Amino acid sequence: MMNENSIQPLARPELISDQTYESIRQLIIKCQLQPGLPFVEADVARRLGISRSPLREAVRQLEEEGFIETIEGRRRVAPITAEKVLQLYEFRCVLEKFAADRSEGLISLKELNRITAKFDYLAAELDQRNVQPFNDADFEFHQLFIGRCGNPLIVSQLAKLESQIKRVMNYFGTRVGHTKLALQEHLEIAEAIRSPKPGALATAVERHILAVGRRVSAFVREQQSGTLAD
Repeated sequence: MMNENSIQPLARPELISDQTYESIRQLIIKCQLQPGLPFVEADVARRLGISRSPLREAVRQLEEEGFIETIEGRRRVAPITAEKVLQLYEFRCVLEKFAADRSEGLISLKELNRITAKFDYLAAELDQRNVQPFNDADFEFHQLFIGRCGNPLIVSQLAKLESQIKRVMNYFGTRVGHTKLALQEHLEIAEAIRSPKPGALATAVERHILAVGRRVSAFVREQQSGTLAD
């Protein structure tokens, strides 16, 4: 007789679809499905051990989020270009500047000091050419004002943009010099949070994100043209 306790119930269809979406999304973010390459549903379904039905729903969601695109009836993993990177950061700037403006005066010094206490460590690691600690702490720092903006739609959109930015970093890597500039800009944002001047935080955030966007898009252009300097 079969032991009923050993039988695991099948996941509900909606859970399979959610799991499929998240699995493919992570493959794309980590660049295990590389930018610009064809997205062949049969191959992906076989790789994940799933049927085509949950895959189609996942693909629809990923197309809406810009991870997959269809050109002349053929799907591919969305390529990463310098122009798209710049557009990504410009969109991020609009949302984060608004979030910074709305969160002005809502960030406690205790919370700010907790985050900025890591800055000396991050600077020391960058001196050793280790960018990963800064990358790990980057989005936590931005959450200081994003998480207090009071608009869940903006928070949700920025979370999706974070995934796109991580994909860019995973594919192209980061420059130590660029990361040192970003840390300096974080210091300026922290000072703006402490400042009593109205609008100082939003201005500092705008300046930072647009500067990062210009640096990263130029970096991507250099990588793709093969003219990257040391």
